[in-house]
Amino acid sequence: MARASAIAAATVAAALWLGAPGVRAEPPVDPSGGLPITIDAASRIDAGERELKLRFGFERTDGGRNAIVADPEVELSLARGLSVSVAPSYTFGSAEDADRGDVGFQLEYNLVEPRDGGFGLTIQPEITLPYGSGDEAAQFELMLLASRGLGTGKDAPRLHVNLAWRHLVDADPDERADRTFAAVGASLPVGGATALVLDLVREPARGRDEVDKLVEAGLRHSIAEGFVLAGGAGVGLGPDSPDFRLLLGLQRAF
Repeated sequence: MARASAIAAATVAAALWLGAPGVRAEPPVDPSGGLPITIDAASRIDAGERELKLRFGFERTDGGRNAIVADPEVELSLARGLSVSVAPSYTFGSAEDADRGDVGFQLEYNLVEPRDGGFGLTIQPEITLPYGSGDEAAQFELMLLASRGLGTGKDAPRLHVNLAWRHLVDADPDERADRTFAAVGASLPVGGATALVLDLVREPARGRDEVDKLVEAGLRHSIAEGFVLAGGAGVGLGPDSPDFRLLLGLQRAF
């Protein structure tokens, strides 16, 4: 637990260093970086944006093992349409990948900037470096996010598609060196300060002949200006998938 506390403390310290609060440009119905569930949105990136995410997840595998993940993230806009983020995560529990973590370094770029809830297209290259017990491989990912509003205005329901290619550097013989990821979802307001997010996820696992499939649902709720509380849950589809997954998180825009 000391490692998780250190990760959370370092992330909060970085967030305090980032400065005073501002106004977040993305529509309130947009999911963001795993909050509340897997699906992400192609949201507009404005110059000067800064954001902190604190994510905590629980997953029960099909073998009855448990994984608890602490996954903070700090994001900083470098210019309009371009941001960089750092996400150090660590996994506890009895699952196969417990007692280890990774640090993700990601760029995000608006290929098509969404306006007034319209079509948006974003690309996200990311490198993930492992640490802790075990001998994990580093991973490179190239993610494409597409979002489209089903009406005018930032609060209109939106559809989302996420596609990714993932490459393991120096993969073991029993691992896939290259994998593809796909998720489709929708988000819609269910109140003045709350949005419902739904998705369907297909992700081949690192082990060969294993594919995770999940259906998920979650809520995003604005608790104050710049603060969003998020929670979600998912259930696995098929014998290779996790039994269920839970997520709780806090998003703070500066």
